[in-house]
Amino acid sequence: MTSLILRICTVALLVLFSWLAWSEKQKPEDPGRPQVGLEERAGGDAAPPAPPPGGYRNGMAIFTYIIFIGITGGVIVLKWVIPALGDKVADSFYSAPEKVEQTLTHKAMAMVAQGEYRKAIEMFERSLAEGPKERFPLMEMVKLYQDKLGDTEAAVNLLEGATADESWGSDDRCFFMVKLADLHATHRFDFVKARAVLEELIQKFPNSNHAANAHHKLNEIDEAELMARMNA
Repeated sequence: MTSLILRICTVALLVLFSWLAWSEKQKPEDPGRPQVGLEERAGGDAAPPAPPPGGYRNGMAIFTYIIFIGITGGVIVLKWVIPALGDKVADSFYSAPEKVEQTLTHKAMAMVAQGEYRKAIEMFERSLAEGPKERFPLMEMVKLYQDKLGDTEAAVNLLEGATADESWGSDDRCFFMVKLADLHATHRFDFVKARAVLEELIQKFPNSNHAANAHHKLNEIDEAELMARMNA
């Protein structure tokens, strides 16, 4: 109730100062003291013209009213208009169809920042299960298994399941197959499986951009395998 009264008073002051400034602006300017001619001097002092009703325009008064208008207007904008707009934007953002997925992803990333990697993986799994399939949650799970938990097998199994899941788009499956081949080659040093994955990609998706990348990866795997044999 107090906040409502305060708002009404602030708006009333803004209206009042605006009206006063407008009223002062409508007044005529002070013409100043009129010049007196020689004939008028000879006949005596001429009476100055009578001021109009309400007087002449007062520039200092207008300036003062504008200052008060700026202060009250600034209070209204900063304390009520901007917070209200922020609330509207937030409501619009969180009422979008992607609310659940975004919220779960944000919670998962917060868990990662806290070092709760298992809980983060659970959140990412829920995000994939309850919303449209996106690469980000799955690849974050792969990185957590590989880099934070040291569980390469779990990361490989996750990618293998994704590459076999036809509910993913072809572009996503190709992307996962390239990442799976990288895991086999760089972390498990299983060049046979890495080569098999890339050859499968080329066979299933020969016209994709990932197929060209797979050919390049095959050359890299051949070089890596040769270096591994030389260092053995």
